[in-house]
Order: sequence, then structure tokens, then C-alpha cells
Amino acid sequence: MIGLEQETLIFLYAMATGVIAKCVYDMLDLFRRIIRHPGWLMGAEDIIYWLCMSVYIFRALFFTTYGRVRWFFLLGLMCGVLLERFIRKWIKKFLIK
Repeated sequence: MIGLEQETLIFLYAMATGVIAKCVYDMLDLFRRIIRHPGWLMGAEDIIYWLCMSVYIFRALFFTTYGRVRWFFLLGLMCGVLLERFIRKWIKKFLIK
């Protein structure tokens, strides 16, 4: 049985994983805006992105919770994605005018 301290660390690690996943997708989106792509190539990029993120998230899940899907890990992933969106909107609103 893992304790509350370990659960908190796993939650924070999952948040970092969510932030990284969202940042990587934002970079892919920026790349697409700079260089226009046909639809089939964007689809292929999305498939590659999701395959890579699936492996990345599975590894994070496996090494932190020993392969068990825990609700706080999934919640941490979602919170990380939302945190990245909030930070990005805050930067656009206050720092880039």
C-alpha cells in the first residue's frame, strides 16, 4: 500500500506528464501553422503523436504506479493539461499584447 506522500508525488509527476504532452502538441500545432500541410499528412502526424504519447504516458504510469491505473494519476494528467492551457492563456493575455 502506498502512502499519501507517495500519492502526492505521483500526482505531481502525472501533472508534469500532462503539461509535457500538451506542450508537445502545441509545438506540433505551431509547426503546422508555420508550414502548411495537406490533410493526410496532418493525420499521419497526429497518429505518430498519439502513439508516442501513449508510450510516454504508459511508461510514466508503469514506473510510478507499477502498471496499476490509479485515479489520482489520471486526474493529475488532466490537471496538467488544464494547467498548461491556463498558463498559455495567461501568457497571451498579460505578456503578449
